Amino acid sequence: MMDHSVPIKDIGAALQLDYGTLTPLIKRLEASGPVRGERRPDDERTVQVSLTEQGTQLREGARTVPAAIGDSMDAPAHGFDEVKRILRQLTANVSESPDRDTPVRAPPPAAADAPCAKPPSRPSPARTADACCHHPRGQAVPA
Repeated sequence: MMDHSVPIKDIGAALQLDYGTLTPLIKRLEASGPVRGERRPDDERTVQVSLTEQGTQLREGARTVPAAIGDSMDAPAHGFDEVKRILRQLTANVSESPDRDTPVRAPPPAAADAPCAKPPSRPSPARTADACCHHPRGQAVPA
């Protein structure tokens, strides 16, 4: 392993991604060369991820990206710091929300003879007068 490695678990926590989502991403990065993943000798369940020389070079080149984006938007650097602070606070608030583990359920489908309560979002040549934005074309929308 290189000098500085990080467990996948810590990367997932920082990015708010679960292990099942992050593992394929890390494997792709390993295959293309910027990172190396190795199991810890004292705990085979833990994979440590470190940058290769290619990854270190990419990281150094990426350091200029935020300033370049700011320059192209003609935005002051202190504005990015404030946006980052607000986004971090928002993320913390959402993460601490007591309802965040409550699944959001879609309302039950309307009966076939129920009037459509959802108006079309925009006209479309594919829609007929008897179709709305979420009923299949040609299916009558009850009046």
